[in-house]
Amino acid sequence: MNKILNKTYSKYLILITIILGLVSCEFLDVEPEDQFERVAYYENNRHAEMALAGVYGKLKNLYERNMSIVLNSGTDEFLFSLSNTSQKGGELSVFTYTAFDTNLKNIWQNHYTLISRANDFIYNIEGRDSIEGLSPERRQNMLGEALTLRALSYLNLVRMFEYIPLRKEPFVDVAEGGEDIHLAGSDPKDIYNLIIADLQAAIGVLPVNSKEYNRVSKYAAHGLLARTFLHLAGDRVNGGDYTLEECYDQVVSNCDAIINSGEHGLLSDYVDVFMNQIKQIESDREMIWEVSFVYTVERNMGGKIGNDNGPKVAETNSNTNPVGNPSVKAAISLNRLYGLDYEHDPAGNPDLRHGWNIVNYNINYNKTNLEYTFPGDIASSLDWYGGKWRRVLRAEETDEEGNVSYNAEYLEIGGMYDKWNTSINFPLLRYSDVLLMKAEALNELHGPIMDAVDLVDQIRERAGASDVQTLLVEQGDGLSQETFFEVIKDERSRELCFEGLRRFDLVRWGLLVDVMRVQNELMINHPDYNASNDEVLIVPGNEVDEKHNVFPIPNDELTLNTKISQHPLWN
Repeated sequence: MNKILNKTYSKYLILITIILGLVSCEFLDVEPEDQFERVAYYENNRHAEMALAGVYGKLKNLYERNMSIVLNSGTDEFLFSLSNTSQKGGELSVFTYTAFDTNLKNIWQNHYTLISRANDFIYNIEGRDSIEGLSPERRQNMLGEALTLRALSYLNLVRMFEYIPLRKEPFVDVAEGGEDIHLAGSDPKDIYNLIIADLQAAIGVLPVNSKEYNRVSKYAAHGLLARTFLHLAGDRVNGGDYTLEECYDQVVSNCDAIINSGEHGLLSDYVDVFMNQIKQIESDREMIWEVSFVYTVERNMGGKIGNDNGPKVAETNSNTNPVGNPSVKAAISLNRLYGLDYEHDPAGNPDLRHGWNIVNYNINYNKTNLEYTFPGDIASSLDWYGGKWRRVLRAEETDEEGNVSYNAEYLEIGGMYDKWNTSINFPLLRYSDVLLMKAEALNELHGPIMDAVDLVDQIRERAGASDVQTLLVEQGDGLSQETFFEVIKDERSRELCFEGLRRFDLVRWGLLVDVMRVQNELMINHPDYNASNDEVLIVPGNEVDEKHNVFPIPNDELTLNTKISQHPLWN
């Protein structure tokens, strides 16, 4: 029927049980059949659903640690602990990596595996006259999902590696050593053009509400398209085939599609956004799209969110009690963004996000009383942890005399089956990001107009923080395009810290090198800094250089693919 099927598919069998082990979405809760010949794989709706689940499945591999934690620690939000660098990706976070880095290889391979699965799915959905049990509308919905997943993968890759192979066809000839293996890197603007085309096509066929939670909706694609144009306008690409004005107009237009739909909005309480993830409460009001992780006694589809990037929680004798073993700590810069100085207690800080996003205590465990305890606050702010996702909550109780005590609560309700793995989801797109993207684009187009300022004020009001103009007055600044950009830049970190966005933001603003070098000064001059005690905290600015705005093409790809060249900055 088509050349790919006739050429190679009939030679291969695919094990559905493998696909079933790769993703934690509800639509995979079906009994596996033994085997399907590749040519028969898309003959009915159940096969097609399984194939699409296999595309979604790679999100777990991408976001369980590398894209969510390791890359975020090479920023002004997280500091990496030296004791964990050998096994947990420290080279990426401290800018000592090379083309031989294992984490880079895994990031590259997992993205291209997702792309390969998406290409296979798209090719078959578009190339077959009919699929039994699959209505034309549902078929188009599923096509939109695959296009969006492919677009997400290419957006990540082009922002990290820039000159990457552009694969749009199924890739199945590895065993035969075919020419499909060898493909040169494309101009980044061509990658962006495919991403834009994929997302525009997806928006035309996706439903307003996804079939199941954590699957792609129309507004998730709109948000990803807004993000694409924002990065296309950035320092590395400068618009590509679009003018900067066209890019920012597209950001505004796609953000407006979400804002004006009424389908999404800010929750009234910032903490609830993350408590929903911790407790596995499915709420897509603010969380437009997130990666799903589920750990049960039957199968491990868990992640590391809340374990490697949450507060420290002591290990117990039980295999089911939660453990927090963080490899990262909150950066000095982030503490300062909330207005925290060294003479004031953080509890007095007006921005309510600070007390949730940054944790200043450890959680111990009393093995005699079998209960979690809180030994007291951590004195040095260099040792505070990220707190957005936590496995045990320190709840304060005040008696009639004003005495404060603490109790502990397990938060991973429904997912507490393993001490190391969590069922906490990771955000890909939140409504507050949509507001901030639009505000930034409006500022670039028109300066600090009130429509743009109001968008940021909505976010700050929920946090209990002052409005933008009051904030600028407190800082001794007036409202201008430059000062409002600084507010937006800082607000993205205050609101979206630890959500895997900061490195990409710093690169598109052309600020990565300067910001990372500042971290050295902040560390050495910090009043809590003690060289003998704090040398385990890695400072990325020691090594950062211009080439670190991109990653080197992994050596394995250079060896296998004879047509690709190393990035010019890494030659």
